[in-house]
Amino acid sequence: MSERHHRFSVAGRELVLFQRRGESYSHVLLKALGFALFLPHYPNLEIEPELGLRYTPDLLSRPQRPRSPHHFRLWGECGNTSAVKAHYVCAHYDAEQVAILHVGGVERLLLELEGAIPYRHRHNRLFVVSFALDIEARISPDNLVLKEGWYQFYGF
Repeated sequence: MSERHHRFSVAGRELVLFQRRGESYSHVLLKALGFALFLPHYPNLEIEPELGLRYTPDLLSRPQRPRSPHHFRLWGECGNTSAVKAHYVCAHYDAEQVAILHVGGVERLLLELEGAIPYRHRHNRLFVVSFALDIEARISPDNLVLKEGWYQFYGF
């Protein structure tokens, strides 16, 4: 594999992610971590599907019977996601759940999201998953398994 391709094994499935020019390994790793975290709940989980919308999700799960063209079960964003982007996703797409995956402290991010996104758009939909600062040292790409205490959920 080239240094721009990263291979992970998640629940017996091989996952190969390409690192684009200017994209950090941390962002690639968050997509793999999110895939490992959400796959048991969303078996049809996709990474960066092309939707032809203003934004492309890092992680996406579509319903079997969508109620609208922009209906999604899960929309996931990884890394440094702006409150403006999160607000747009929550307000304009019919996503049942919107997840923002982040490494490290989230206090500032939570305050920004709460201040930027009206309650009606974020309540019981938007949540943040914060992974431990040393998550890269804790995991094995050959068997990407997440353990309790390595991440924390924050809801609105």
